[in-house]
Amino acid sequence: KETFIERATDFLTHSVSSYANISYSDEYCSIEGLISHFEYGQYDRSKIYILVNGRLVKQPKLTQICIKAYQSEQFQKRFPEIFIDIHVPNDQVDINVHPRKEEVLFLYQKKIESILLKIIIQALDKRTKELMSAAEDTLIHTQNVIPEKRISYEIEKLENNNKHNIDFSSQ
Repeated sequence: KETFIERATDFLTHSVSSYANISYSDEYCSIEGLISHFEYGQYDRSKIYILVNGRLVKQPKLTQICIKAYQSEQFQKRFPEIFIDIHVPNDQVDINVHPRKEEVLFLYQKKIESILLKIIIQALDKRTKELMSAAEDTLIHTQNVIPEKRISYEIEKLENNNKHNIDFSSQ
């Protein structure tokens, strides 16, 4: 039997390390997933995969929730890559909505929608903070290191210019 990660790699575009992990569990459901960061975006929603109890399904409301979590200025007109597996007790999901069992309905639909929205937003916020922290570290590093290198470069340049200057005072 394939692991979650092995199965996800069959569907997603980038390496697994390029995605944020999401994980949640309570009495209603457990959710495991990989979501793309803001840096990656698709031009359609074809890379949003939702599994329920291990079965790939169409769940338009959850797809909309996933897209809603990404709504921001930096992600306009693009769609995320998402691979999530939602586990719920069998008596809390109706798989008989569609003849091929591609669509499902949950007994606690609104609860699952709000949980999914919350954990995706939390993962994206965490990623944004990581990027901001890295940017601050780079700025501090740049402010501290570059001037030192520039100073040493300028001193070296002056010393080289002085080697080529002729000293007329000794003549």
